[in-house]
Amino acid sequence: MLRFTAFLFGAVAYLTFLVTILYAIGFVSGLVVPKTIDTGATVAASVEALAINLAPDVAVCRPAQRDGAQASSSNGGRSLFRNRSSAAPMCCSPA
Repeated sequence: MLRFTAFLFGAVAYLTFLVTILYAIGFVSGLVVPKTIDTGATVAASVEALAINLAPDVAVCRPAQRDGAQASSSNGGRSLFRNRSSAAPMCCSPA
């Protein structure tokens, strides 16, 4: 049963990879797929999508940057952390 499950998993992974690669080839070459690289979104839609994608990152990064600046100024210019194990990620981590 374990061998069959492993084979089935491998077959599904291989087929997923194959379909993804074939779709990517079709997307770039304009064959068979409904949306090609030449029929992409307009510039305005791309700018709007970029703004939406970056908005949460700015909201997350700013407090982390501010806290790091406060920590470095409050210890008189000494090392920010005593040892590396107490160091928290500085920015944009999905904590």
